[in-house]
Amino acid sequence: MDELAPLAAEQDAQGAVDAVRVAHDEVEQVGRDVWVGHRPGRPVRGQVRKGHADQPAAPTAYENACPQPTFGDPPVRWFDGGMSTDANYAPSPTGWVRQQVEAIDAAGDTGVVQVLGRPVVMLTMRGARSGRLRKVPLMRVEHEGRYLAVASKGGAPEHPQWYANLVADPDIELQDGTTSMPVRARELEGQERYEWWVRAVEAFPPYAGYQVKTQRQIPAFLLEPR
Repeated sequence: MDELAPLAAEQDAQGAVDAVRVAHDEVEQVGRDVWVGHRPGRPVRGQVRKGHADQPAAPTAYENACPQPTFGDPPVRWFDGGMSTDANYAPSPTGWVRQQVEAIDAAGDTGVVQVLGRPVVMLTMRGARSGRLRKVPLMRVEHEGRYLAVASKGGAPEHPQWYANLVADPDIELQDGTTSMPVRARELEGQERYEWWVRAVEAFPPYAGYQVKTQRQIPAFLLEPR
């Protein structure tokens, strides 16, 4: 979960919201893709890193810089949402993500993990290539019973590995606190994306900085109960 990496300082919430509104005014249309025009030259669309879409071959420099909590090995257990059993679950190859998932699973509550004092949710999805279950903690962005999954990867040039998983199979499980529910993911565009992006920045202000950092438009998936 890229947005859970340590940050030097938290941006001012209102200032971040203002920044994303300004960036939105600079959006230009390139074919069917919408890009934020904050960089010179033609932006390059972010791509999933080569190799298995749900299994990175080797950690990037960004991943190596992430914290490595020491909670032990993930427990063997059933997933409460009923998608599958532990035999079909593949822990993340990134240590700090794996440890955060373990902490949530052990407590049965996403509330045991926070970033800058802000809550997270956990998504359970199928790997696009392997078909095995993947668990991904993300920042909690909720409005009227619906949620947003932001594929920021901390402003990296490419999409996170789980982006391809949601595109391949949008029916996933979401855990918020102690409650798990089946949801369907839908990638947002245009005005709907803008409205939800403002909510995302309000929930986690560093998202605004992540968008300025990268030339790709950060994908945002609306997660609706099914």
